[in-house]
Amino acid sequence: KELKRGGRLIIRDVVGPEKGKNIVRIFVNSKDGENDWKELIRRGERTPEEINKLSTEGKFWLFYHDFVKGNQKRNKWGKIEKYFKVNENLACLEITAHLASEFLLKKDYTINWLSEMREDFCFWSFKKWKKELKKIGFKIRKESLAFTNPWIVKNRWVGKVRLSKKGGNKKLQFPPTNLLIIAEKK
Repeated sequence: KELKRGGRLIIRDVVGPEKGKNIVRIFVNSKDGENDWKELIRRGERTPEEINKLSTEGKFWLFYHDFVKGNQKRNKWGKIEKYFKVNENLACLEITAHLASEFLLKKDYTINWLSEMREDFCFWSFKKWKKELKKIGFKIRKESLAFTNPWIVKNRWVGKVRLSKKGGNKKLQFPPTNLLIIAEKK
């Protein structure tokens, strides 16, 4: 209502994967830190320093406890279908692409960990964002896009996580991290 015809709404935000319900394999590094995540849960405290000491696998289990457990909505897509150790350095989980994206985008936000665990980052995919905006009277400009931030890939994901299709080992591309939508009022 605040925009006049032809006015533009620009959204830059995090984004979920297109096929969030699909099951993917996420391989997590078990040896890039400590694995004493259960102690943090037992104590109920999580300092950034303690979380940062955890391995990527340890961070996943802490994330799973804090983000999924006890949340009815998240329990629907937060189920772990399969877990196994590949070797002493690597663990594999089969989870929804949605849950994998939530973990990937949250695992390094340790300063406000518990606050971040209350937020859903990946609630809509790029297509869903566009659909909802069109539904309320916006035209989506062609410059709009979803993208994967190369800095995040290089500095937070490479060497820590890898994705593949369910039941396989063929490497999948990392999911988008952000979107930029330019919506014009009709």
